[in-house]
Amino acid sequence: MRNEGKAPLQLSRGETSCKCTMSDLPEGPILPGEAAPVRIASKIEQNSGRFLHTAKIFTNDPENSSIELEIKGWIRRYIAAAPSRIVVAGMRREESKSMGVIVYSQVWEHFDLDDVTSTLDGLSWTVGPASADALEELDARFGYRLDVTLPTDLPGGDFWEQLQMSITPGDDVAPPRTFAVDVTGKVLSRISVSGPKIDGSKVLRLGVLRGGEG
Repeated sequence: MRNEGKAPLQLSRGETSCKCTMSDLPEGPILPGEAAPVRIASKIEQNSGRFLHTAKIFTNDPENSSIELEIKGWIRRYIAAAPSRIVVAGMRREESKSMGVIVYSQVWEHFDLDDVTSTLDGLSWTVGPASADALEELDARFGYRLDVTLPTDLPGGDFWEQLQMSITPGDDVAPPRTFAVDVTGKVLSRISVSGPKIDGSKVLRLGVLRGGEG
């Protein structure tokens, strides 16, 4: 920052848009005609999308009492899924249920999706190209659509499994990587039990009992 005025310019820290934004100011005043570096740094904690962080600096200049500096940009994801997990709520036993998920990249123009496996026995899927409209909505450059069908013989209760795959970027620079999409939900039981001492596994837990206690 250069002082174009006729008096020493004094700088002091003001408020920031988030706790992760900091400013580094010169220790003393900037003399007329001289310049000193002013730096702001920001820790980006989000995984994707646009970000804008600001830091305000106060001055002793009556005509410019404060200056606001900005750090802004766009975080693009190498590989992601939409939705981020497949959630099936209230599925009945012997019911067939299918859901779609798009595996996409906001960076690569192409990637291969190989070795798709599942930790859930009986889970099936088909793989095809994602539509242009879906990719545009996700700001993605390339992607696949997976239509996933759950088996009809799932036992009652909650389940949490994964659909796993290998991703090989088409740029011949980045190494292959593994990627997984969670598949979770609940299968309704025809008969169920509930109570304050019954846990998620339908076990009645009485706690600590004294000998001879009823």
